[in-house]
Amino acid sequence: MRTIPKKNYFQDGLPNEIMINTFKYIKQPMNLILSCKRWSFISKDSQTKAEWIIFQCGRAHCLFHAIRLGPTFISVAVSRAIITKGGILSRYFAQRLLIHYGNYDQKLRIKDYSQFCKDVNDLVLQGAILILLPPAQPIGSDVKAINERLFELIDLGFQLNYSNIFHLFEHRLDEVGKILIDSFAEIMKESQGCFLHKCLMETLKSTYKPKNENIQDFFYKYLPGTPESEFKRAFEDYSNSLNISHQNFNLRLS
Repeated sequence: MRTIPKKNYFQDGLPNEIMINTFKYIKQPMNLILSCKRWSFISKDSQTKAEWIIFQCGRAHCLFHAIRLGPTFISVAVSRAIITKGGILSRYFAQRLLIHYGNYDQKLRIKDYSQFCKDVNDLVLQGAILILLPPAQPIGSDVKAINERLFELIDLGFQLNYSNIFHLFEHRLDEVGKILIDSFAEIMKESQGCFLHKCLMETLKSTYKPKNENIQDFFYKYLPGTPESEFKRAFEDYSNSLNISHQNFNLRLS
């Protein structure tokens, strides 16, 4: 009689979601990671790491401990997952990072912190907006709530890159797009028309050409006056900027 091999339920049958949820409860997971290839694979997943560090260290301190664990743990994907799941980028965290990041020379420390903000800028801003406007849930945040959070992050040294945020919410613009327009225009202290003109310029410059058509269609609905004229003006301004750049490039070569 042929022997039927026994099925390893943990390796073959247990869903990833259950394994990730189980993993976060293990304070010292190394023995579990070494027990089989499936657990090793699960432990390297960014969602698993985010769930584990948030559960073990709390939302307020998880980013600090994630960075403390070093490059074998932290990555852009892990940081994004932590912030999306509610990890808090607190003022205290930023201040402690400023104190300990880099050398003790004040000028070098400020430079290092500025570089840190630049490196994770889009990650932090997009994560903050995703927390305020989570998918598949009723909108619970208004312009005031969004701006309070964004001003807090700007005060910490981050910069509003509205173009990338619109791309992030490309498939939800009908739902949250107007809130984003009102919020960003208020932060930049510009009229809605002036802000949308800049947005159109950014879509013309961007490399996300296929996606930009959807975003441009959305902007079209909120352009003041005659939308066709605004599109023409944006294209002309963009063309002029290209000509100026080309002329400056030729002057540098001559």
